[in-house]
Amino acid sequence: MERSIEMSKEVVVDGVRYLITHPSPDVGIKLGIELLNLMAAPAVGMGAIGNAESEDEKIKAAMASVRELMTKLTPDKFLDLSRRILSTVEIQEPKKQLLAEDHVFKLHFRGRLGSIVNLVLKTLEFTHEDFLKAIMAGIATMKTKGESQPA
Repeated sequence: MERSIEMSKEVVVDGVRYLITHPSPDVGIKLGIELLNLMAAPAVGMGAIGNAESEDEKIKAAMASVRELMTKLTPDKFLDLSRRILSTVEIQEPKKQLLAEDHVFKLHFRGRLGSIVNLVLKTLEFTHEDFLKAIMAGIATMKTKGESQPA
């Protein structure tokens, strides 16, 4: 049985209503792969925290992961990704406007920098949840197959 997919979802972030719509498959895949490339090394580093034996080692592993992410995620890269992630999001009030328009993006988020991060996270959760689940399932399958191979 095929599951029904919501093509859009209304969310409220910091008191403002937005309508998030799924991007086209080519835009969604390109963005998903780019995000995976950005997050892969820091995620591996964060996994090292669980293997650390002392608090000092845990802090060093966490700091290395943050440093890796900050090296890759420059302010320009963050803004570019944010604009692309939010390109299919529409402000619902006081009048409907797409955030893809440069002047709308700049005016709407002036004085609301935290709202950018909150809306980006809610948008990714809606538009890329199935993509990330599929990637994680594939990794788990490869890991299981690798562990079951005779040495």
